[in-house]
Amino acid sequence: MSVLVHGCRRCGHQQAWHESGNGGYTPCRCCRAGTSDPDPAPTLLPTWSSPDGIRERLWEPGSRRNAGTMHATTTCGCDACHAAFRAERVATDGASGGAAPSSQSGQARAAG
Repeated sequence: MSVLVHGCRRCGHQQAWHESGNGGYTPCRCCRAGTSDPDPAPTLLPTWSSPDGIRERLWEPGSRRNAGTMHATTTCGCDACHAAFRAERVATDGASGGAAPSSQSGQARAAG
C-alpha cells in the first residue's frame, strides 16, 4: 500500500532507513551512521497492485504495517502526515477531512 515518508535532506533516502536495524541494507554512509536530517514535508511513496497495476490506497498515518513479521513498522503519525493524508482524501475522493479511515484511496504527490 502507498505510504507517506519523510526523505533525508542529506542523502535523499527515507528517514526509516536511518533507524536501528535498517542501516545494514544500504551502502549509504548517512543511512548506516543513523544521522538523518528529515524533510518535515512528507512525500508519497506510491505502490501498485500486481499484476493489474492498480494504484494502491494510502496507509493512514500512525498505522501498523506488516504486523506480526520481522518487517513490522508504524507509519509516521506527525501532524504534517495527517494533513497530507486529509488533503489527499479531499483531492481524490471529495471527502471533507476529519477522521480518515485507512480504507480510503490516496493519490498524493508522488515521490520523484
